[in-house]
Amino acid sequence: MLSLSGCFAWAEDDSSIELDLFISTGDRKWQESRIRVDPAPRRDSLVRFGSRLLPLKSRKSSIPLVEGKTRIDSICAVVTKAHRSNVALDVVYESNRLWHRVRKRTSQITNPCTLDHLLRHERRGGLKERRILAVIFAHSLLYLCDSNWLNKEWDKTQISFFPSTPDQLNLKPYLTAQFQALEEEHEDSEMQLHPSPAILALGILLLELQIWGTIESRRIPEDLTDDGSVNVNTNLLTAERVFKETDDKIFENYRRAVRACLDCNFLDEDEVNFNDEGFRSLVYANIVAPLERELYQGWRMRPGTF
Repeated sequence: MLSLSGCFAWAEDDSSIELDLFISTGDRKWQESRIRVDPAPRRDSLVRFGSRLLPLKSRKSSIPLVEGKTRIDSICAVVTKAHRSNVALDVVYESNRLWHRVRKRTSQITNPCTLDHLLRHERRGGLKERRILAVIFAHSLLYLCDSNWLNKEWDKTQISFFPSTPDQLNLKPYLTAQFQALEEEHEDSEMQLHPSPAILALGILLLELQIWGTIESRRIPEDLTDDGSVNVNTNLLTAERVFKETDDKIFENYRRAVRACLDCNFLDEDEVNFNDEGFRSLVYANIVAPLERELYQGWRMRPGTF
């Protein structure tokens, strides 16, 4: 599980990138981990996350490199050894090699709770907290889509939170990924009305945060097939109707971002390519920026300050 809280730092022009994550060791046990990628001497170096190349841009680590690193030959072996030794995994990618440092003992980790569970069973979170999560999710789409971390049809079941205070929604979401599972193309994908399932998925998440409920709970027979089954366009049909029903309850910038996710009128179908800088700029301007403006107008908060 990758921490999404640091997603704003992934675009900063700095010298290294740090990823905080939890790695499953089986039996619902999680290994606390951190991966730091140090850039090669060339300024235009790239690091590969899954199948996508990303610039090496992020916040500068506050933890200096020290001697005593151990070269990693097997990531599975070092994860198992760290878990067995109650040590937090600290991996450094440097000079095309992986190294491990003993940083600290691991924290006591309780089982996470998915956003799906929160939407179904917990009381509504505060508006500020929900708007912060919206900005985090939008930035995560911008930087992780088309990688192995975030598939095209990501949803609330892949977003988890570790327990926080009972009366406050945890603002540190984690994205769950299973790299061994290959994403299967939907058999009716050519019948899909929406040009980008990943952008539609973000729009649905934004709606679910707004209504504090699942899109599945809002389905009606007209959204389904004749035999009552879900089809490739069910979520879009449901989301369009829910958006119209709640339109007058949503502030302007948030409404603009949701509408852009559902319609995608700002791009042509042939332009859906998250590896293209121009495409990402369009997504930022039409979806991410309005969410940032709403957060700033309401609470004077900017990305990276929470």
